[in-house]
Amino acid sequence: MLTADRLNCYLWHTRCVRSGSLLTLIGAGLAAAKLGGDLEARRYEYVDLEATKPPGHLAHVPGVGRIHYLDQGEGPAVVLLHGLGASTYSFRLNLPEIARGRRVIAVDLPGHGFTSRDVADLSLTAQAGYLASLLDLLSLERVALVGHSMGGSIAQRFAVAYPERVARLVLIASTTDDFMLRAAGASPWLAPFVPAFVAAVLHNHPVRRRWLSRAVYDPAYLTPEVIAAYEAPGHIRGHTRAYQRLMRDRRRDARIDLGRIRAPTLIIWGDTDRIVSLRHGETLARGISGSRLVVLPRTGHLVPEEQAEAVNRLLTDFLGEKTAGPGGLRAEGVQPS
Repeated sequence: MLTADRLNCYLWHTRCVRSGSLLTLIGAGLAAAKLGGDLEARRYEYVDLEATKPPGHLAHVPGVGRIHYLDQGEGPAVVLLHGLGASTYSFRLNLPEIARGRRVIAVDLPGHGFTSRDVADLSLTAQAGYLASLLDLLSLERVALVGHSMGGSIAQRFAVAYPERVARLVLIASTTDDFMLRAAGASPWLAPFVPAFVAAVLHNHPVRRRWLSRAVYDPAYLTPEVIAAYEAPGHIRGHTRAYQRLMRDRRRDARIDLGRIRAPTLIIWGDTDRIVSLRHGETLARGISGSRLVVLPRTGHLVPEEQAEAVNRLLTDFLGEKTAGPGGLRAEGVQPS
């Protein structure tokens, strides 16, 4: 006889079996996605770093191995730091102009471009330390520092840790602690599936173009040449593993106090940035005493490229100023040329 207790027990058992089957299927799907991503990463990454021919110079930095950098011009030193997934290519439209009367050094950050992939610690704090070591090797005691996106976060940490070494600071569509640490919270869960993401998005040309289109105001900017240049470093072996370490190691970064940044600071943003929204620029401008926020209309996240002439003009003017601007938050729009 099927009693109410037996019926409830049967229904409970059935639900458990179904739930267990569903979890098993989900687990199997995730495992398959990870395995497929790992295999695709190995197939896509077919170039040895040592076999590449970098266009610039190589320095051997403790903790990193080799760092690739471009070095042009003479005079006061300016250092350019690119964002996540980018390289010195991001500053190709800026470097020649800024190098008129200045020495400009554009750096491939660890895990990017022609710089070493197999780096033990890729936290932002560690990368600021690697930058200090590179400047030591180049005998540069004091520089103007320009950081775009993730490069801006490294620049902020460098300005806090080595205030005497930063003459001026420029943050372009820079990530903030809130932006980076929020992502760090999910990194233990997401890091194992970075190869699957890379395979599905970064190694898939049509999908990559759609992904990149989020970073620009006008998708027409993304010519085949631009897309190919962003894709190229991904063929170097160890690229995907470096992405995983970046996600893992950002959990090591403690928050910084923006009030400790003493260098005169210029902040440049695009008004339609869908990657790092303008509110992060406003946060930086409020936190950094004496900073100046400039907002460029009809501009996405790739500010140095989309509005190269406007950015070059702003940088040239700012780097040539003899004194810092007035304190407080000053947001202003600049019409691109």
